[in-house]
Amino acid sequence: MKLAIELAKKGIGKVSPNPLVGAVIVKNGKVISTGYHEKYGGFHAERNAILNAKEDLRNSELYVNLEPCSHHGKTPPCTDLIISSGISKVYISILDPNPLVNGKGVKKLRENGIEVHIGLLKDEARYLNRVFLKYITQKIPYVALKVAMTLDGFITDSLGNSKWITKENFEISHSLRNFFSSIMVGANTVLKDNPRLTCRNGGRNPVRVVLDKNGITFGKELNIYDETARTIVFSKNCINKMECYPETDPESILKRLYSLGIDSVLIEGGADVLSQFFDYADEMHLFYSTKFFGNGLSPFKGVKKFVDEKRAFNIRKVLKLNNEIYLEVVRNV
Repeated sequence: MKLAIELAKKGIGKVSPNPLVGAVIVKNGKVISTGYHEKYGGFHAERNAILNAKEDLRNSELYVNLEPCSHHGKTPPCTDLIISSGISKVYISILDPNPLVNGKGVKKLRENGIEVHIGLLKDEARYLNRVFLKYITQKIPYVALKVAMTLDGFITDSLGNSKWITKENFEISHSLRNFFSSIMVGANTVLKDNPRLTCRNGGRNPVRVVLDKNGITFGKELNIYDETARTIVFSKNCINKMECYPETDPESILKRLYSLGIDSVLIEGGADVLSQFFDYADEMHLFYSTKFFGNGLSPFKGVKKFVDEKRAFNIRKVLKLNNEIYLEVVRNV
């Protein structure tokens, strides 16, 4: 199952809003075939693993990190192919919460004499497909916040300068842009930094989302409006020749993004936007330099919390990047 999960990761940036799935077929204790969901609309992992097999699959075992589908979608049901292949046992990490599948795939396999086990590496599998699970069950995009700041927690100095607070986060930052299907910033960040918000490590470019309530970026020559990636704007003053929607509050914006088929959003700033979406964040990616400003702008200046409140996030990962620190924290649910 560890191998299945690693194979599933190969689909990052290629399959959303579908889930990341890998499959491994074992016979007599030996891996004889593998497959993964390679692209949106393409064959599912189980089908690829079965089609890739070079030997008889009778009495073999299938390991897959998500319940096989049992309905006709863009591809035929995987359960039918599993049944006809002769596979005798199927190990599944987690059930698929999609109402079209949820439990139906397992039921069909068992009704056809296949032994099914559920729960192997379930925590790892849930984390891998955290975006898909929220998108399907809550009908809202998964939300991640990304912040680069000083060790004392500021994203600008007292004069408003912010460029190159951290310098060692390139690979992680652009991997995040590949993982999440959209990236969001506010209008002030666009005017100040003129970012491209593209993925520059070989991954896919996320959909760019600009929160520009008053249309202050309109009519300006800005990288955000070039042709390298799709750009969506949220503004009260929408104009022609751009994809623009009138929602301006966080919940309405997220619901609109869901309606557009966007399953996740990485929010990179500035402080107003980070603060607005703090309570909607499922995880945060925090980069700390060893600089100290003593005074400046907090990324969460608009958030008001108190010491006796329940801890909102748990630390999932800590990395030392030469002379900087990276933390991944996930919401405590």
